[in-house]
Amino acid sequence: MRIKHNFKNIFILIFMVFLCNCAGMSYTKLSRENPQELIVMQDSLLLAHGKSPKLVNALVNAHNHIGIKSVAEHNYIKASNHFLQALDFNDQDTTAQYNLLLVQGHILLNKGNKNGLWDAIEKYARAASLRPNLGEPYYWIAQIYIKLGNTDFDLILESYEKALNLTMNQNLLFQAKKGYNKTVERKKKLDTFWK
Repeated sequence: MRIKHNFKNIFILIFMVFLCNCAGMSYTKLSRENPQELIVMQDSLLLAHGKSPKLVNALVNAHNHIGIKSVAEHNYIKASNHFLQALDFNDQDTTAQYNLLLVQGHILLNKGNKNGLWDAIEKYARAASLRPNLGEPYYWIAQIYIKLGNTDFDLILESYEKALNLTMNQNLLFQAKKGYNKTVERKKKLDTFWK
């Protein structure tokens, strides 16, 4: 009788360990495949399981995923909110930090205020320091220099060159090459004019 009771306890213990491990894996999978669903369940999951490392990582990934998707849709306020929520769970998450700085720069760039544009350059420079292998922040810095007064060719070209020498997605790479070539042509025309 005692052996059956111990066997039952061992079986329950193994089942609970298995259940906990599977639940953690499903959070991770859900954060990749359907992050919105995980976010909807966020409060109840935190109440039920506390801030377990697997759950927290899954929530950070879900918020980052939705934030990145929102950036692609130019919904910078929504993106900013999700990156901030990711940072509430893990303030050391460089994906959220990097993308939040980019979003803050985009918001300032879109406003177009001259002082805000200088602040945007600072945001993009900080983003570049977090991910030194990525060229996107330098592309946006070039866009700001163009907006500030598109005759400072050295700063514009330097920013484009930095962007082109680093990793970027294909669309941004195409835009950077196009912008670089256009700026070189404008510089040549202006130099010829003043000769």
